[in-house]
Amino acid sequence: MNQLEQLSQKCIHATAGDYRIDEEINRAIGGNIAFCPRYTRSLDDALKLVPEDHDWIVEHVNGGLTIGARVGPGCAAIFGETAPLALCAAALHVRGRMPQ
Repeated sequence: MNQLEQLSQKCIHATAGDYRIDEEINRAIGGNIAFCPRYTRSLDDALKLVPEDHDWIVEHVNGGLTIGARVGPGCAAIFGETAPLALCAAALHVRGRMPQ
């Protein structure tokens, strides 16, 4: 399992957005160290992790009890405690499986 897939798992198991996970993601993708987006706490920032040529969807069903996201073709739903966490997990999962 590579670093992005490990970060995907952290997002899946997190109970709330976490600036420490945001910082780990930012370092892993080579982001600007002077500014760290709120990937796990903001849908707008989580969307920055979705590869440009990939479709995505966030699902909020069962009265909010089930929150999932899908990124790219044929991707099964990946669930998280919040919508940003679910989208981060799905985007990182896909990015971790893409050729470098």
